[in-house]
Amino acid sequence: MSGLIFNEEKAKHYIRLADSSYQRHDNLYRYLHADIMAAPQHKNFPRGLEVRSLEYNRWLFFATLLNYRSVSEKVFPMAVTLWDKFPELFSSDICQMKDDLVIKALKDEDIRYTSPNQAGIRWGASARALFTHFDGDPLNIFSEVKSVDDFISLKKKLEREGNVSFLGYGPKLFSLLAIFYEELGLIDHLEGSLPVDLHIQRIFITLGIVDVVESGGEQDAMAVAEFIRPRLTKLCYELGVKPLDLSHALWFLGSNVCTKCTKITSELREWACPFAEYCPGPIDSMPYSRRGRWNFEERRLFSQNEDPRDFKLVLGESSLLLPPEKTRRVIKTPNEVYSSTEEDPRVFELFG
Repeated sequence: MSGLIFNEEKAKHYIRLADSSYQRHDNLYRYLHADIMAAPQHKNFPRGLEVRSLEYNRWLFFATLLNYRSVSEKVFPMAVTLWDKFPELFSSDICQMKDDLVIKALKDEDIRYTSPNQAGIRWGASARALFTHFDGDPLNIFSEVKSVDDFISLKKKLEREGNVSFLGYGPKLFSLLAIFYEELGLIDHLEGSLPVDLHIQRIFITLGIVDVVESGGEQDAMAVAEFIRPRLTKLCYELGVKPLDLSHALWFLGSNVCTKCTKITSELREWACPFAEYCPGPIDSMPYSRRGRWNFEERRLFSQNEDPRDFKLVLGESSLLLPPEKTRRVIKTPNEVYSSTEEDPRVFELFG
């Protein structure tokens, strides 16, 4: 695999831009924001459970595990159905169950989880690790680890000792679990926790924040994610940006705008996306979905001679400057560019 490059100055600029828009509820964040409970984990959970209870926290632990290379908008409703139909999967009973029973549940006609065989094995192993080593309480894990790296070290230690471990829980999913508990006020921010999923990777590659030293070949998505995560969280700490907020901002953007970018009008893109002024269009995510890889050569450019990686960044200002002969208009603040009401029809065109 070719070496990767991280453009720190460019990353700082886009982090500031996204966080500013998110904090002010501008662009798409007028309608999609954690403050209005717009994410899948906010809208889908067993109605009989008290939020923040042990049972709820345990359900969230398993629901997060189902996000392994899956779409969260589909996964969380599935997790609710699993709780309703197969509550034993979320209890200590799971430690005596064979993985085949979990797999059968995941294949249920009301669930039909993608890749149920692998998911069933991950579920069984992580359940046994949870109940064996942490008394079935996921919050006990966070009493023992203080960072994502600590968790990975703990997981490897359990495996070396021949114990069951948290199969399926890597840096991305454990970061996701950590920010879920963080937004519920159950834990403080876990150092290094920011789930670098498809959406963040696609945004960072598209904008030229992450690049390759030499062209040619595909890059492993897990390696790209782990290249980005520590660098991104480090910059968040330096800039005073909450990784939790940035994670929400980039997920809402990636899952609701980037995925539809080629199918909507330029006017709608500029209205919704805080990066629209400078984004050349999203890199194709099909290699990621099919093979867990990225093809950096498929990134769209403004033109053959106008590569967004050549931008000179002016930190502290809301502008990106190209060389004089390629100057584009300076981006205005969202309030200057956009005006909308709660009845703006564009929100229905974009978000349904």
